[in-house]
Amino acid sequence: MKDIAPELLLKLQESFRVKFKRNQNIQHLNNRLISGKATYRDVNDMAMELGNLLAQVYRENISEDILPDGRLYYNIGQRVIAPTMKQNYEILSEYARDTQTLVNQASGLGIIGKKADLNQDRIRGIVDKLDKDVFLKTKWLLDEPIKNFTQSIVDDTVKVNAELHHNLGLNPKIIRTEVGNCCDWCKAVAGVHEYAAVKDVSQEFINTSTNKKNKVGHDVFRRHSRCRCTVEYSPGDNRRQNVHSKSWRSERNGNRQAY
Repeated sequence: MKDIAPELLLKLQESFRVKFKRNQNIQHLNNRLISGKATYRDVNDMAMELGNLLAQVYRENISEDILPDGRLYYNIGQRVIAPTMKQNYEILSEYARDTQTLVNQASGLGIIGKKADLNQDRIRGIVDKLDKDVFLKTKWLLDEPIKNFTQSIVDDTVKVNAELHHNLGLNPKIIRTEVGNCCDWCKAVAGVHEYAAVKDVSQEFINTSTNKKNKVGHDVFRRHSRCRCTVEYSPGDNRRQNVHSKSWRSERNGNRQAY
């Protein structure tokens, strides 16, 4: 039986390369980073573009008729799906890291942004599930779960940089914003959260946007299927970046003084 993995991988990579190069939204987002104007809004937008692009590449190039027995077996998925998902990680994690560096600089912090680690477990999980049945029944895994995986890279970047700044004695905040008609679960974790409280899941804290006590913990970094909520970072000097104007506003005592 012919090994289809090498040829299929090249086909996926070439299709992705062409679409990536022609995507005007991605070009715009890259230009914003080059010009030093990128914010976490752009990082979230880049995640959406990359997730949609990769899902489209899979949809257009993988079908049951090209797969042995109509199945995307684990050994094929490991050599075809895993490296293309990793490619999304490499592109987005670097974009997010460089944007985090801009965020740090804009708030007077001479700290280079940190990349999130690749979540190998999520990749293995998708590849493993694809192997469980015929592709006709598992191909949905190459759509929304791929978009969700790509968005999670942003969440992981926020988390790893907040942890770094927290360990340096700063007081970072996590801002989770609802997008669209959110479910009750998303509404519960939306708001501005002190990272110190998020880090300690047993600690009760006040959600500053609702003034209600909560124990959100690491749920603030989690997202369900089709969740489009954004997660942003606020530096630890009581200032928050406006994602549109790149100005910083004081959050001390509720004041919103522009910088």
